[in-house]
Amino acid sequence: MTRPRVSVVITTYNSARYLPETLESVFAQSYPEVEVIVVDDGSRDDTAALARGFGDRIRLFERPHEGLGPARAAGMAAATGEYIACLDSDDLWDPDALTVQVEVATRNPASGLIVSAGVTFGDPNEPSRSLFDYEGDEMFAGPDQQEVTGWFHREFAVGNRVACPAQTLIPRAVCEAIGPVCTTPNGIQDYDYYLRIARSYPITFHRAVLAYWRFRPDSLSGDVDERPLRWTSTSAAVLARERAIGPPEVRAYLNAGYHAHVRRATGAARDTLLVGARPNPDDLAVLYRSARWHPNVLATRLVLALPPPLGSAVTRAARTSARRIERARARTRGR
Repeated sequence: MTRPRVSVVITTYNSARYLPETLESVFAQSYPEVEVIVVDDGSRDDTAALARGFGDRIRLFERPHEGLGPARAAGMAAATGEYIACLDSDDLWDPDALTVQVEVATRNPASGLIVSAGVTFGDPNEPSRSLFDYEGDEMFAGPDQQEVTGWFHREFAVGNRVACPAQTLIPRAVCEAIGPVCTTPNGIQDYDYYLRIARSYPITFHRAVLAYWRFRPDSLSGDVDERPLRWTSTSAAVLARERAIGPPEVRAYLNAGYHAHVRRATGAARDTLLVGARPNPDDLAVLYRSARWHPNVLATRLVLALPPPLGSAVTRAARTSARRIERARARTRGR
């Protein structure tokens, strides 16, 4: 039997509404050598039954519910292809996605990660937005550059340059060298893995629009208003771990990235007070574990301990002061 060149790993949890469309976008690929691995993470809806209906077109693994990390690790461990492509169970691919991704990977055999462009869909407020708007566009020298390969660990320390797994293709040899994805709580696996790859391998970005990221208010990222805190607090946790193991020559920019994410997270936590809400306690717990004694965290804990009207007033005053300082700095820079 010929070994498949691409293993597509789809992790799913209570995604019966979306999984069939996602699978059809895989079956419609122009690339012929594909195996499809579906890992059901203990869904409580009809997801597993729907997946079984696809028969031998997929390899289905049904597991007790443990979260995204263990499910994805299991799927990647079962992969036999030369490349691994992870796809969330509600996202879609262009029919030529794998054909183009493998072509780019073949041109760049040293790259540890291939990242395509893509667009969002399903958001009534933003029907279509480039996935490179989420910081990925900064990898290119300009709008006319169609492909770039380089060492981007420093850039990933600033923030995740990949909006969703559907944009990526990873050589299986890289996965074997890097090790399994992080199995700690949901929300940090992708960024952690890309940062680990960027530490050891060059990465290739290219502008072919191949991935379609579905906006869902009920996704793993949680309520839309909670996402800024969730993303920044989990990113701070990732960088706390990365700076603890990074070599001395990268410690400075990892520290800078870590402190920047903590500042963003604490800012997002305090911003909830301005709309009469409270930060999600689970997200705060993630932040507190990774930055317990950070000055911004200590100040934020103090503000959150105040009665809500007073906490909101303090936050609003701090925002006004920060804007005044930034305007003064801008005037100084303009002289």
